[in-house]
Amino acid sequence: MTTTTDRLHDVFETVYSTKIADLAEAYPDRRALMITYETLQQHDSELAQSFLDSPMSIKQTADEVLSEKLENRGISTTAPVHVRLCQSPTQLETVTAHSPVAGTLVELDGVVTEADKPTTMIQTAVFRCHHCGSQTTIQQDLSSTLQQPATCPGCEHSDNIEVDMQDSTLQAQQTATVAVAATLDDLTLNTESLIIILTDDLTGITAGTEVSITGVFQRTQAQGSTVTDPRVIATAAIEHNTSYPDTEGHSLSELQTDIDAVLEHLSAAETVREEETKERLITPLLEALGWEKFHPGQWRFEYTDEMTSKRVDYALFAAPSDHPDVVVEAKQLGTELENHETQLYDYLRLFNAQAGLLTDGKTYRLYRNPSNADPTHVVTADIIDVVTGDLGDILQPAMFIPDTTADTSPSKMEWADTTATEINPDPDPEVIRMVLSSISDSTNNSGIPREKLYEHGEEEGFSQAIVEAAVEELRVEGRVYEAVSGYLQSTE
Repeated sequence: MTTTTDRLHDVFETVYSTKIADLAEAYPDRRALMITYETLQQHDSELAQSFLDSPMSIKQTADEVLSEKLENRGISTTAPVHVRLCQSPTQLETVTAHSPVAGTLVELDGVVTEADKPTTMIQTAVFRCHHCGSQTTIQQDLSSTLQQPATCPGCEHSDNIEVDMQDSTLQAQQTATVAVAATLDDLTLNTESLIIILTDDLTGITAGTEVSITGVFQRTQAQGSTVTDPRVIATAAIEHNTSYPDTEGHSLSELQTDIDAVLEHLSAAETVREEETKERLITPLLEALGWEKFHPGQWRFEYTDEMTSKRVDYALFAAPSDHPDVVVEAKQLGTELENHETQLYDYLRLFNAQAGLLTDGKTYRLYRNPSNADPTHVVTADIIDVVTGDLGDILQPAMFIPDTTADTSPSKMEWADTTATEINPDPDPEVIRMVLSSISDSTNNSGIPREKLYEHGEEEGFSQAIVEAAVEELRVEGRVYEAVSGYLQSTE
């Protein structure tokens, strides 16, 4: 008789062997094998039906078989691996009417409206009896209440039974609220929502994200209440972009063609939330620069460490390290970024990052963090200048990986000095002339707004980065100053 385990071994060997080999090379930075219901149905309809009938138990078996496959390739799976089945044929389009039966594997498209910070929960609890030393293992059900034995199976005492955290298995868990709507544009006051429980590598989702969720539909009932609340235990979650131009995974040259359309779409909105700015502009740009969003060893959202409770929006690691190479603090489109410099300086110092970006998605302010000096502002550039100019080149991951073939590896200070030189070459005298002339011609008592100066530069064929470099040189020389935030005046 062919067992479920046998069927899983067969489908992994015949359909997913290449993906498993890739996973073995990427482990532990990547720990999930994505499979689709349609592919499974075509290869083994009975196994596909088993996933629908008993999704959690079949997933557990599939995880064990995947772990065995990796161990056969010489990989010790100390961190858990997952088989993530997506594209369930049961589409959840409404929560109240015609809800599926509890335990059904469902698929839903939605928009994350709220997302708690991930926390660490007990996945498998090991209890130890202090009377006889017996151990009891209980699989937990993702609720906040710890399920524990009523009595010890060894001596039948009901007291002095405590969870042994050292032997118990922990995992990250996150709770999010998802509105069942295809895109942000489809949200209305009547849009239904439900709770999504995400675990382990699925955590880290943020509000404003459009997602496809595959998971097990449940209804929970609070103690003493007759009301049941719907929720889905996610087995797979894919972030996507359905209502805006497709920018995900593009190269810099490909991204350039989409930026204007994205900015036009966002500018037309009455308000643009920070999360939208991240998803539509910042994340696609970082990906186009070569940073891999789905590589947890290279890209961390809402990053923090044990030294602080503060969190920076993005932390980027070019190579394994205790400290990020780049930290990125995002603000909603149109924010006065200079008012938030102190926050980025704090992140640079706290996380000992080499570089920092402060951005509203359209404007990018680059900062360096030399090892023997305070963090400083290097340059301000428009997103188009990042895509087409030197700033994009020096922010690619390869720029932060030490050259091990050199006699000495480049230090943080050397990278910072090189960066400043590459981005801020000596300004052309024509740019200097344009800056001083524009300031002199301004009729505003406070000086000329930086944005107006950038516009003048663009009219004469100078990018924002080049104009900013000229302003910085003139400021260092004492020839221009900022009397009011965002306005430049001349001392001449």
